[in-house]
Amino acid sequence: MINPILPKNIDNNYNGSKIAIAILAIITIVKLLMGINIGGFNPFVKTEYILSHIDGIPLDTYPIEASKTIISMAQSWGLDMLILSCLSILIMLKYRAAIPIMFVIYLCENFIREAPALMRIFEKFITGTPLSTAAIINLSLIALLLIGLILSIYNPLAKADKQK
Repeated sequence: MINPILPKNIDNNYNGSKIAIAILAIITIVKLLMGINIGGFNPFVKTEYILSHIDGIPLDTYPIEASKTIISMAQSWGLDMLILSCLSILIMLKYRAAIPIMFVIYLCENFIREAPALMRIFEKFITGTPLSTAAIINLSLIALLLIGLILSIYNPLAKADKQK
């Protein structure tokens, strides 16, 4: 393997930790459920409810057209999460050598989406203002993704087995 993140061949040969696969599976399930719910594919949960109660966006304070645009953008993001989740499932089943790449893709998606909010979250930490449920979930996912990426490219047990 030339590079642990970008392997020479993308096949089912995986050298990282099995814990990383479990982490990726958990994250994929969470993202899949988030995509179904925010994307408007769950008939029992409305996108508007998630945006107003979990994300803390006061949709009722915006003009109707602005609220519709916010809802539409959130549903597009939900579809994006569904597509990434399907890609992640495919990688876990058939192309495990690409597991580190999937962690990088998820990290990029989270960091790019959360970049504007990270400074506000940092300010809330300093001032002691409580974080929204969505901010806690997203920060937890970022931390889990970083741990999963490290475990997917570094497996101390595999190195110990090779030395024996």
